[in-house]
Amino acid sequence: MVFFGRMRSDLHVHEPGKYMKISLYILAAGTLISWLSFGSFSNILAETLPNHTIFTESTGHLVSTIFKDPLTYLAILMVLIGILIWVFHKPFSQKLVIPKLLETGAVNSFGFESINNKVVKDIQNLSEYSRGLQTGILNWNIFGVLSGLVLILVILGIGG
Repeated sequence: MVFFGRMRSDLHVHEPGKYMKISLYILAAGTLISWLSFGSFSNILAETLPNHTIFTESTGHLVSTIFKDPLTYLAILMVLIGILIWVFHKPFSQKLVIPKLLETGAVNSFGFESINNKVVKDIQNLSEYSRGLQTGILNWNIFGVLSGLVLILVILGIGG
């Protein structure tokens, strides 16, 4: 929709404000720090949770595991194509010929909107069905919650 969608209003696009930029810098720094500290965080988890089976990994091992997957290279290729389109979109905007299939797919959200609508419809139907299970009487609702809590405690007490 961003690249191929029809203009829906006369509003102009503006540069993000300083608060948006600060937020993005903080998110980028947090992402970088989390990647760099993966190995030490893995060691800390393994040492502090001895009763759990946690295998320690180094950051290098994590990166090599990620780059073994061929889909990683596809994702990198898509990012590079996006960067190239962004960099060269102004000089070639008049000459750029967009394949009709790609344009049609983008306008139709590549089918994701129909999937989203199906999920929303199914959740709404489930909500309508479960509405019949509510009595509206507060005492019965409290009784149901407490009964469920007692049942969970009994199961945990048995060792299940």
